[in-house]
Amino acid sequence: MNPSLDLADIQGIVLFAYREHRAARFLFLRIHQAQRARAWLRHMGPKTRRAAPEDARHVRGHNLAFTANGLAALGLSNEALRTFSREFRHGMGDPERARVLGDAGESAPDRWEVGGPSNGRVDVLLMLYARDQPDLERFAAEEEARLEAVGLSVVHRIHSSRLPGDHEHFGFKDGIAQPRVEGAPARSETDGPGARELPVRAGEFLFGYANAYDQRPTGPSIVASEDPSGALAPLEGVAVRRDLGLNGTYLVIRKIQQHVGAFWSYLAAQARPGRDAEWLASRLVGRHPDGTPLARGTHPDGGEFGFGEDLLGRSCPLGAHIRRANPRDSLLGKPDASLVAVRRHRLVRRGRVYGPPLADPRSGRDDGVDRGLVFIGLNTSIARQFEFVQQTWVKSSIFASLHGEDDPLIGQRLEGLGSFTIQREPVRERLVDMPRFVTMRGGGYFFVPSMRALSFLARTGDRA
Repeated sequence: MNPSLDLADIQGIVLFAYREHRAARFLFLRIHQAQRARAWLRHMGPKTRRAAPEDARHVRGHNLAFTANGLAALGLSNEALRTFSREFRHGMGDPERARVLGDAGESAPDRWEVGGPSNGRVDVLLMLYARDQPDLERFAAEEEARLEAVGLSVVHRIHSSRLPGDHEHFGFKDGIAQPRVEGAPARSETDGPGARELPVRAGEFLFGYANAYDQRPTGPSIVASEDPSGALAPLEGVAVRRDLGLNGTYLVIRKIQQHVGAFWSYLAAQARPGRDAEWLASRLVGRHPDGTPLARGTHPDGGEFGFGEDLLGRSCPLGAHIRRANPRDSLLGKPDASLVAVRRHRLVRRGRVYGPPLADPRSGRDDGVDRGLVFIGLNTSIARQFEFVQQTWVKSSIFASLHGEDDPLIGQRLEGLGSFTIQREPVRERLVDMPRFVTMRGGGYFFVPSMRALSFLARTGDRA
């Protein structure tokens, strides 16, 4: 039985990708004066885009998320902060988190543009969306003027958009095969084109609902005395506490620079008759540029496709990016068991590109302009979902019987140049001396509160 999601209490970013909003801007903010910041939040909270269907008609919209430092700056108590997950409290730029994620070398936090130890504190993420670039410029100018007036400073800006055909800078269609969230409305854009698999439990992406283990994930809470106005619902089974996490989630954001010229230059140098650069690129990704998967197998639960009929990787290489990001039915040697396991590590992704497209990417010549992907993932367990996928499937040099390889697209090649195996008959092929095609430029872990929790946070310090 599908759960009844409280759409009016859920921020829109959780269930909607805002595909009709072609332009976006992500503002990383710092709070300088708590009382004025709370006043700003009281103004912004009621206007925040919700997951309610009527909000989808708006031509503009914004969503809000907070770091652990930001919640403390607003006045949330230390006792309440301790109820958030350890990963969230430490932050993505923490040395332990960097080790788990493989953020080292050129991608190390001390080299980041935002979220690293040398960039200054980030408290708030303000995500602005508009139908087109001119309207976004007006929208952003209005909001940034208001920020300055209330004493919030902009630490970093990412100007984002959607490229024609929803392709990313390497030239491949992106945002495909998003998980269906159990109980989400039919219009919800959690689904990518053609994604028809069984829905994933709502508790994987929202606190307050059953997750893939048929349990409610542990979310943040406060003692009842900190909420005298009753803005928050009682915590289930604990009358003396209030549920700060209900209808909220964690947001992961990563600014990933793409080295487009290097990508196509390397593949052009590896091309041979019958396997040109595009053929090779498709093997690295696991899809053709238009999004068509290389794998032809039927998904066991009726979804878009599966890998269970291609366990040897003859259609889609075993180490291809899409197999590492979502192995589907190819783990454990049993399709049904694999699907159960994989659903415990799914993410809702909200990625967009930043920077202009390279004029002639397949020439292999770069223009020196910064461009890349804004990865956004939503989950209730940063460790079990985002970090697990990154560490165990993407980063790992041991995956699906492969050894000494990482993700060919977003791997960091920490030990030097990489390699990639293409399973073929009669013998496999192997790409060697493969450079990194991406570099991490910043990011962070944020909490996306419900609408009720936003109202609570806007007044939390006023009760002290």
